[in-house]
Amino acid sequence: MTQGLGLDRGAGGNVATGGFLRHTLDSLQSQYKDVSVDASTNTQRAPAQPRNYMTPEEAVARYGSQLSRQELAEIHKVKRVYYLGQNANKSAHYQGYDESNGDYIIVLHDHLNFRYELLESLGKGSFGHVMKAYDHMNKQLVAVKIIRNKKRFHAQALIEVKVLEHLKKEDYQNSNNVVHIIDHFYARDHLCITFELLSLNLYELIKANRFKGLSLKLIMKIGTQILSSLSLFDRLNIIHCDLKPENVLLKTSKTADIKVIDLGSSCYSQETLYSYIQSRFYRSPEVILGLPYDTSIDMWSFGCILAELYTGYPLFPGENETEQLAYIMEVYNTPPEHLIHESTRRASFFEENGTPKTVPNSKGKIHFPNSKLLSNVIKCRDQNFLHLLDCCLTWDPKERITPDDAMNHPFFISHQDAVPQSMSATPISSSQHQYTSQDSVGGTNSRGGVGVVPTNAQSAAQTMMHARPMRVTDKAPPQSVPRSYAQHQQSQQYGYPQHNTGFTAVYSDRLPATHRPHGF
Repeated sequence: MTQGLGLDRGAGGNVATGGFLRHTLDSLQSQYKDVSVDASTNTQRAPAQPRNYMTPEEAVARYGSQLSRQELAEIHKVKRVYYLGQNANKSAHYQGYDESNGDYIIVLHDHLNFRYELLESLGKGSFGHVMKAYDHMNKQLVAVKIIRNKKRFHAQALIEVKVLEHLKKEDYQNSNNVVHIIDHFYARDHLCITFELLSLNLYELIKANRFKGLSLKLIMKIGTQILSSLSLFDRLNIIHCDLKPENVLLKTSKTADIKVIDLGSSCYSQETLYSYIQSRFYRSPEVILGLPYDTSIDMWSFGCILAELYTGYPLFPGENETEQLAYIMEVYNTPPEHLIHESTRRASFFEENGTPKTVPNSKGKIHFPNSKLLSNVIKCRDQNFLHLLDCCLTWDPKERITPDDAMNHPFFISHQDAVPQSMSATPISSSQHQYTSQDSVGGTNSRGGVGVVPTNAQSAAQTMMHARPMRVTDKAPPQSVPRSYAQHQQSQQYGYPQHNTGFTAVYSDRLPATHRPHGF
């Protein structure tokens, strides 16, 4: 064989040629010499790859002097150590991991379960924190929701996990535009939930467009995707309970593809626990009136969202529930008599004879029933769009349009031929808009006291980044535990992906409606 390759000088090969071919042969041999055959099974074993973790014993032996007393105790609760957070300032944890209210004390670049590196805050609410984190095992950025260490928040979060896992199972093709849970776990007595990272929420998109509203073509594109989520919810008897622009996120900043997020207030139709749900601007009449509710409350919220996408402002921006109901009656007259009669809260909103109580808002403004037309309120001439809103904003939930029927509404059918695929190719503002809303209150920062805007507005305008996991084998030698996420971006040593520095994603979260103080 070597003679055939010209390595035998007696066969006419010179030293230079022989050296080159010898190098080639050595290279070929080196590619295959690690592939061995197990005589007992007669199967090939792939070459072992350097693993990206250490055992707790290995980590303590190598880095024990850099670990706190608490970490030395908790490290043996995990099977593998991917990250130690050596660069984090952990002095805040010397007295414990919790604030007095049960919130987890955030230390940037510290670890959760020796795997996740906390990078930055994405939002905060009464439930706890949402952080952008780097998963050192799977080598990808994620959003991690760290629940407050209090019984009631923990109980609601368990329901959220149950619903999320059910949705992920049913949406196995990831085609229904619902955020997918990645994992859930306990870290330092806090329930944590990890999610895929997404981009702008719809409120931020409207804000970026200077509250001028979006084009009907773009609204159609976004609306059909929300309906896909609501159709899945309806089929599974899941009520989102807090559908609003902040809880609908773009997948990236370059397309109009969205996902519905935040099932933190969700429940099953047969397991409705709370009477105080939904963010006020998007709260359905049956919830305000204290009536039984089901998945149709999300269709009411959907109608409110569509109107807001068009105008740039909330359709019914009530200061409180009394004005919220007054705003609705201003356009859609008083509720049907049977809803008033069945209401457990009718005394709060109606006189004994059933007429609405007239209460001025903080600016002295009074709303009179049936005094405005929807077309004038939102300044729209598209009859299909107006009719769709009317179908969503029907007083009686039994008569309200369903998600499946809404998808077949003429508004969506009529715009199907002009669905935008790219945000860059889509005019954001509608040429039909000639006015801005004159009925909104509180300015651009008035969101009804509900919802948490991400703490870093810049990061909200950035896209999701993915990383392919590196294959590891148990028999491979351990590498050094990486010191931080930043180290990955400068090194190829551990096989870390080199992300494009463009946009960073955000998982937008907010204060759960079920735990907001009265009046929000």
